Amino acid sequence: MKDLESASKGTKFIATTGYMVCSSLMLMVNKLSVHYLPKPGIVLLIQFLSSAMFAFIIGASGVAEVDNLTWEKVQKFWPAVLAQLATIFSGVKALQYSNVETFVVFRASVPLVLSFLDYKFLGRELPGTRSALCLGGLLLGTAIYTITDSQFEVHGYKWIGIWYIAFAFDQAYLKHVVQTVPMTAFGGVYYQNALGSVGLLALCIVTNEFHDVDVTSWNAMVWGPLLTSCLLGMGLSTFAYRVRAMTSATAFAILGNVCKIVTVLLNWMIWDKHCSPTGLAGLLLCLACAYFYKPAPRRPVPESDPEEEAVLVETNTK
Repeated sequence: MKDLESASKGTKFIATTGYMVCSSLMLMVNKLSVHYLPKPGIVLLIQFLSSAMFAFIIGASGVAEVDNLTWEKVQKFWPAVLAQLATIFSGVKALQYSNVETFVVFRASVPLVLSFLDYKFLGRELPGTRSALCLGGLLLGTAIYTITDSQFEVHGYKWIGIWYIAFAFDQAYLKHVVQTVPMTAFGGVYYQNALGSVGLLALCIVTNEFHDVDVTSWNAMVWGPLLTSCLLGMGLSTFAYRVRAMTSATAFAILGNVCKIVTVLLNWMIWDKHCSPTGLAGLLLCLACAYFYKPAPRRPVPESDPEEEAVLVETNTK
């Protein structure tokens, strides 16, 4: 992967559209998966293994270049893998105890944190006036939803709190990896899912998720959402790396929030855990503000003084 912020509009459109389709459907399909197979660790393990095998086959067949596993890149990549594991696992657990709207609206407030991390660590400017108002709208919408939510569930919000911290770190660190570690798009998919599979396997063993698992008893209601989630996971991993290289960490997270409009609509039609009209208005305010957010530009690199450079060269030579 390399920084692709200067990519053509056509390339950005294809990558963004692919990401939005997969992201919009993934949360809903995961909700169905853990509903019919209440083993979130196993569900995620199967998804990660499928995506890792997909990337490996892409590389082995010569369709695209895929980075081989090397210790140097593994060392730089493992924090991102741990962060993603914590994000996905806690997110799936949160979906077991809370409604989808709750999860989505908390996700919509993450850019508030990421805008600071972008400025502090990733070389971005602070948000402009319009973007600052949008971020404020995200916070207001979250407050409206939380106050009016009649389905307040303590256990769900504890898991959302764990997810919130992990997700913010995950978004910022993965952007750092994209900017600093030379890697192809499918190489990133392979690394993240192959290493993630190892971590998920250990997690499933520790949490005893393999206990009482009988694959032969799984019917179409289990396999349907599970296999669909695997296909979506392959697309989501691939497109996410492309889009992540084309924009800031904050804008990438906000794009994910906009994708959840479809998720909310599907959830409104299928599930019986719905927020009040006022709470839903708060959620829509969050998504509208996310849509109109303008990514902060990079901070200009200060030009060095030629006289100072000459002094440094002379000093280093001596």
